[in-house]
Amino acid sequence: MKNIVVETVDSHTFLLVDGIPQSVYPPPEGGYWKYMMPDFEPKSVLMLGVGGGTIPRMILSKYPKCKILGIDNSRETIKVAKEKLWLKDLKMELRIGDAFRYVAIDNLLKNDGKFDLILVDVWDGQWFTFKVLSDDFIKRCKEMLNEGGKIYINMPNLDWAAIKNLPGGLKDDIGANMIYRWSKT
Repeated sequence: MKNIVVETVDSHTFLLVDGIPQSVYPPPEGGYWKYMMPDFEPKSVLMLGVGGGTIPRMILSKYPKCKILGIDNSRETIKVAKEKLWLKDLKMELRIGDAFRYVAIDNLLKNDGKFDLILVDVWDGQWFTFKVLSDDFIKRCKEMLNEGGKIYINMPNLDWAAIKNLPGGLKDDIGANMIYRWSKT
């Protein structure tokens, strides 16, 4: 069982899973969240890994007409985020489920269509799953994009895998994490 708590430090409210920040609002200057903000106005966003909803909240505050579908595998985290944070107030569709299954199968079964932006933020406490950069997952994410759509991935520094699967992409080196961005042209 994971230890999921909400704490406020210096006017920032954090959702912590096993002591690791999963969400915070307002985001501090040193965090990765601002790098996950789109550099364009998306009409539709798929958020894989919602946590407490920092990124959806930021997107909806800037682009209130944006439709966001969030997939998160932690019922417990979502419950805490709805009870003690802002998640219940966000105008987004939220589903409990596995991000990899959604990309591989459920998107097709549910006929959810394509997206302008896919945000991949599937950390589980301090753990990152390397399945994010598997050939099949990246290929399927690319297929789920509208023309001109983009994929942003929050992950550790794994240049070898990102370069292989996201050729021509950009990266933001923010220290412990990297944000890899790729555009469908």
